[in-house]
Amino acid sequence: MKINKDLEIAARPEEVWEVIGGTHFGNVALWSSDVLASQGSVESGRRECETSIGGLRETVTRHNSERRQLSYRVVGDKMPFFVKHLENNWDIDPGSSPNHARVRMRLEAKLLFPFNLLMAPMMGFQFRSILKRTLEEFKHFVETGEPHPRKEEASARAKQEPLATVAR
Repeated sequence: MKINKDLEIAARPEEVWEVIGGTHFGNVALWSSDVLASQGSVESGRRECETSIGGLRETVTRHNSERRQLSYRVVGDKMPFFVKHLENNWDIDPGSSPNHARVRMRLEAKLLFPFNLLMAPMMGFQFRSILKRTLEEFKHFVETGEPHPRKEEASARAKQEPLATVAR
């Protein structure tokens, strides 16, 4: 299963890259409402995220600063057994003007047979929803320097609820 999402952001490609694939790679928890805490770096090739559905470990499989391309494999504590492979790919290109960037996100998931037939429609719907939300929040953060209101709400809720510890 492959899902593609594209978006134009009112920021220079270099600025966009710094947030997703540069020095701020480990800080996804600053802008994503789905991520409660995160740490990692592109130098280490790893990022760990605590989410509402448990811990996620991301391993960088492609990082090209010159071309502004990033890919990472995702493994989760509570990921269904039938998800055999999950990888996210980001490409940051020049946009319609010098102060705009085109962001392309491609999610690739491989599901175990027969779940690839049975669960694909539901999983596709879920993944599309997550990617749409992620890109909206990313765009807002890059353009304004502030978290999206959804992130603010998620952070407020997280302060009221005890967090589970990331299983390592």
